Amino acid sequence: MNRVVITGALSLLVTACAQDTGTSAVTDDAGEARVVDQALVAQGKREFIRCVACHSMNANGRAISGPHLEGIIGRQFGDVEGWQFPQHLSEHDFVWTESRMDNWLQDPQAMVDTMCLPFTGLSSEQARAALIAYMKNPN
Repeated sequence: MNRVVITGALSLLVTACAQDTGTSAVTDDAGEARVVDQALVAQGKREFIRCVACHSMNANGRAISGPHLEGIIGRQFGDVEGWQFPQHLSEHDFVWTESRMDNWLQDPQAMVDTMCLPFTGLSSEQARAALIAYMKNPN
């Protein structure tokens, strides 16, 4: 069967399952359909208030004291076009996965001791999950 037909059918199925549940179906960059919990994303947007002093969720947003966070999940650490990272951060080599972001949000200085010093972490697992959901679905 054609991949386009399968992907389209899967998108319709995910959309149908998401109706009336506070979720929505989205298609990711790879063309895969997934369900997004809109209440969790909304909570994450509220949690992002902790980040807005230094970060934007929009790559075209104003540059602040930290790089934009658009597309951070799945992005190589330190790989933001137009942003100059301090030399001491260049020794870190990893991709921001949901798990790594969760660990960082819980205790940022344990992971990278000199990064984001004003932020000391979120102890709430729910708050971290919400913030990650928002980072993945900022629109």
